[in-house]
Amino acid sequence: MEDSGDLLVLDTRDIPDQAVAKTFRGIEKLGQDQYDSYVTQRLIERTTPVSDTIPKNRLALLSRPPTKTPSKVTQMVASLRSGCVLFSRLYIACQSRDGDLDNFFRHENNAYPPALSQLGKLRLGTKADLTYCLEKLCTSEGEPPTVDVIILDGAAIVNMLRPVGAKTVQDYATLVFLPYIKAQLAKSNRVDIIWDVYRQDSLKNTTREKRRKGVRRRVTTVNSIPGNWHEFLRIDDNKAELFNFLAHQVVENLSTEK
Repeated sequence: MEDSGDLLVLDTRDIPDQAVAKTFRGIEKLGQDQYDSYVTQRLIERTTPVSDTIPKNRLALLSRPPTKTPSKVTQMVASLRSGCVLFSRLYIACQSRDGDLDNFFRHENNAYPPALSQLGKLRLGTKADLTYCLEKLCTSEGEPPTVDVIILDGAAIVNMLRPVGAKTVQDYATLVFLPYIKAQLAKSNRVDIIWDVYRQDSLKNTTREKRRKGVRRRVTTVNSIPGNWHEFLRIDDNKAELFNFLAHQVVENLSTEK
């Protein structure tokens, strides 16, 4: 029934990284090419000594964790060293060629403006800081007002509603998500659910890349609920499939005139 090109575990439907799938698809051809190259260079043409070391293949495997990115301190030290060498060369060249030092110091020697980015990544603020400004605009107190339409953030609802008592994805939709939507319909005449769309060229993509990676898992009706719900929601593809599934569940299984 699986018609995609992903490599996945049959029982849990976990999907490894694309680099691991690429290794499985091309490892046989890679080994054959290296064998042919060894025979040609060392035995037939004899252009390479037999005693030469064979380089090790650093392929992405299931048992090998992904390569860790250097720490922020390491990257900053490397950037400072590179900038120091570049700055000293340009400064000496400017002196020997009667350059204008005042004009020289007006320009940055960084690939990205430090005021806007940190090590090539956009500097981000804290959204919680906006709450202090918004609190001044909130004057209503007591019971919530009576409304005709309720607009829900689908991604926020999924993060808020934990899969308590649900064993499969279908159970989560039937026992947790749909009852919450029914309760909102009881308070209004209409409910709109807005779902997130995860685009690669979005500014929010930088924030998502900073979060700790989870496990990619296919979302189907019979799939078991992952042990760590929030870690599962850190993967954009997981959320895209889950949101699409829940949206169809609302349309197909909520029988109401509202």
